[in-house]
Amino acid sequence: AGAPALLVIGMQVRLFIVQLPGLQAMSTEQGIEYRRSGDMVIRDDGERVHVHSEVSADIEDALAILLATRPEAAERGVTITGSDEFRDRAMRVVAQAGLTIANADQKMQVRFALIRDSLKTELAHSTVGHQQSSRPSLG
Repeated sequence: AGAPALLVIGMQVRLFIVQLPGLQAMSTEQGIEYRRSGDMVIRDDGERVHVHSEVSADIEDALAILLATRPEAAERGVTITGSDEFRDRAMRVVAQAGLTIANADQKMQVRFALIRDSLKTELAHSTVGHQQSSRPSLG
């Protein structure tokens, strides 16, 4: 069923190119293709933003493209398709961005909640560790 994708359901979208560092964009008959080092990593076909990579940085760029071209995704949530590994990485990226997922699959919603809570815990631990290490001390 194709490449993993981030999408918003039920919206008519006009394609336009989003400029992102490290990505070269070009318009094709299939939509806007985004290449990194000559390899196509993202394609926006107007309905979905397809991610042809499981690298987190590429997923982050795909989310940036999705939000730039379909700002309503910030309110409606992002629907994620693809392998379990891709979905986990994409859910982490979506959670880091402070967004939600729109997938109806209850197992994905539970997994997303766990990922979001895990990120909050990681952030809390890194903040506590930073505060502790920056306290003045006497030797």
